[in-house]
Amino acid sequence: MTRLIFPLETLLKSQAPFAATSLRTDGNWGRSTETPSTYLQGRVAGLNAIRRSGTPNIGATMFLRGINSLYGTNQPLIIVDGIIFDNADYGGLISGHYTDPLSTIDPRDIDNITVIKDGSSTYGTKGANGVIIISTARAKELGTRIDFAIYGGMNFKPAALPVMNAAEYRIYVSEILKSKGLTDAQIQTQPYMNDDKGNSDYFRYHNNTEWQDLVLKNSNTRNIYLKVTGGDNIAQVCAFIRIYE
Repeated sequence: MTRLIFPLETLLKSQAPFAATSLRTDGNWGRSTETPSTYLQGRVAGLNAIRRSGTPNIGATMFLRGINSLYGTNQPLIIVDGIIFDNADYGGLISGHYTDPLSTIDPRDIDNITVIKDGSSTYGTKGANGVIIISTARAKELGTRIDFAIYGGMNFKPAALPVMNAAEYRIYVSEILKSKGLTDAQIQTQPYMNDDKGNSDYFRYHNNTEWQDLVLKNSNTRNIYLKVTGGDNIAQVCAFIRIYE
């Protein structure tokens, strides 16, 4: 089991009791990737990495052997530097929002990713849905090396969806009520048809807030990354600095 914390290159495929694929990321400097899960999208045969949404750092849901369980997790077992990584989502303040635990690992901090299709022979039932082994970067040279990268982008506001305002919606509702057999007098008695500003329910049914203009805006993003590695025969350092704006 301890042999599997190393990249697959150290183990002959003829000696491996499983189907595995190894990826040398080499820091992944040539591509601005958000999380390791999105980096694996389309790179390993049999691995389905489905991006959850367009939210930055939202990550992807990964399936190696399909959906095998109705009640348990179908996610592969993730091991980072020999330690089992807790990839569960424990929720947050926003209902329905997914927090990707793998977003704490920058792809530029990774040297190698090994994907094992069936790890049950080594990891038992925990590896039944596959195993993803991540080896993070380590200082390999004595001389100091500095790597720097900066990425930028623009987010454009999408075209607004055509929606009805409060007055148009009340007309639409009144036509529906007429089709149900209500008379004009009965429709006017409904609380949302009241045009009296002194009524306590007036502003409740006359709200014309354009939420699309408040929520969707043009913006820009910037990602600054600095990596310092090296040292001497006493100590070797591998430090990272990341700034997201």
